[in-house]
Amino acid sequence: MRLGEKVLSALEGAKPQGAMGCFSVSHDGTQVTLDVADCDRLGLLLNGIRVEWDATLSAAETKASAERIAQRVTYLTEDLAVVEWDEQSANAMLRSTPQEMQGQRSDYFELCLCGGRTLHLCRYRPFADQAGREVIPFHLTTDLLVRLLNDLEPRAGEQKVAV
Repeated sequence: MRLGEKVLSALEGAKPQGAMGCFSVSHDGTQVTLDVADCDRLGLLLNGIRVEWDATLSAAETKASAERIAQRVTYLTEDLAVVEWDEQSANAMLRSTPQEMQGQRSDYFELCLCGGRTLHLCRYRPFADQAGREVIPFHLTTDLLVRLLNDLEPRAGEQKVAV
């Protein structure tokens, strides 16, 4: 069972309805925490997703994961692209670019890979009249949640080479 299926199974076992707060699941050395604003039988309204791995990825593996996520995760409301990379700390930041700008500031996704061990995904809205931003909830169907969590695994989509 892959990560996404494990989280969905745990969610279904909890039979959540309405606001939940944080919901965590561990699977094969990976801890997933969903900050759930609301949920029903069709999906979730999330404030954010946090994924932590027991094993630390190297800087090269973290960069490859960031690039792979940008290529694979094309089903959110906007595509993600790597906008920052720091080899020293093995940190990568991906952001979405809204297709339609709503005025000068639009909502966007931000995904941070931190130190080869942690990933955070949130959606932000810039303040209209001052510097800064606020976290805003985003909706995922249960099918998209499973797909997203599977695609966020560090080596998701790697080709296995037979020897």
